Amino acid sequence: MAFSQVGVGINTTNPQGVFHVDGAKDNPATGTPTVAQQANDVVVLNNGYVGIGTVLPKQQLHITELNTTSGITNSFISGIAITGNGTASTLSGPGFYLENLAAAAGNKVLKINYTQNATEPVLNFQAVSDNAGISSGQILSITRSGKVGINNTGNPASNLSINGNASIGNGYANTAAPTNGAIIQGNVGIGTTAPSTRLHINSATNGAVRIVDGTQGANKVLTSDASGTATWQAPTVQSVTGIATSGSIDIPFADSSTYMATGNKITLPSGKWALTITQLIRVNGTLAVGQKMFVRSTFSDQTLAVGAIGTQSTDVIRPTLMSFSVVGPIAVAGNTIENAVTGSVFINNTSGGDKTYTYIVGAAVTQGSPPSSTFISGYGGNWSENALYAIAIN
Repeated sequence: MAFSQVGVGINTTNPQGVFHVDGAKDNPATGTPTVAQQANDVVVLNNGYVGIGTVLPKQQLHITELNTTSGITNSFISGIAITGNGTASTLSGPGFYLENLAAAAGNKVLKINYTQNATEPVLNFQAVSDNAGISSGQILSITRSGKVGINNTGNPASNLSINGNASIGNGYANTAAPTNGAIIQGNVGIGTTAPSTRLHINSATNGAVRIVDGTQGANKVLTSDASGTATWQAPTVQSVTGIATSGSIDIPFADSSTYMATGNKITLPSGKWALTITQLIRVNGTLAVGQKMFVRSTFSDQTLAVGAIGTQSTDVIRPTLMSFSVVGPIAVAGNTIENAVTGSVFINNTSGGDKTYTYIVGAAVTQGSPPSSTFISGYGGNWSENALYAIAIN
């Protein structure tokens, strides 16, 4: 032990601070030890700084690697400095180990150090073997340029690179996402800072969305199945065909303010529909010149038996009626085939589900005092000419 005006030296007569230990007894009698000589030294300066491997500590505690010289000249923090060399091939460099003896075998040691990847320096968090000799996995990497890599991503190419899955949202914090996938609790915005739906895409140009799954093709439309899974499909017209139940009605040649239910029904999903009705007209009886009847038809959403009185559904929108006229003369008594009539009625089903509508006919107006014995027979029957179908017009 040596004492000088500078300080106390152990194994050295040339202390570089108030307390200086020369571990290898290799320091010179005068002057500053070389970098190699400092590698085994511990020094305490009069400002309280402690150097290990350096006689010029730049922080309260400064540890330097063998044969390295710190370039720190101005510091605006207080704490610890560790100086060393890091290379991409060995993931070495200044850092430290955290050892938890209570952890399971193989999980006791974690390494944190400032190393080098293939392109730039990186703050590296690694799982290592219990003897600290073997790296067993890259946990987290933060590059000097601000890129973050998670899970064996030592050279992240993006600001955030995740090798594996990810969950976002406090409700998903303890839920495992699918392999190499992500689960997101909240809304996702692309091109917007205020997404209002689960996926909100805002673009100033056309073609903001591109889905390529093998079913894509020119002029195809994205179509979902019952589970919501969508594929590209050739456009088709959504249509529904009505049914004709047993039974039909006779319509007398007389003025009327009510509608009667036919045996024709149709069940429509939610949405707007254009319904086309075709009906065979069979007149039983005779009509003179100038005698005629104007008949209206529409749809009811009531549950009606054939021949029951019904009212027009509020779901019916313009055109609300399919109307026709039967005009004399008809000279041959009995069931005379007059003609077939076709028309359209529009319906907007806003129920959110399937809804059944019954075809109703009536509200007739006569002219020329036709015989009360003359009537339209079997209207709405199961004739080959009769048809009821709907096409979606959403």
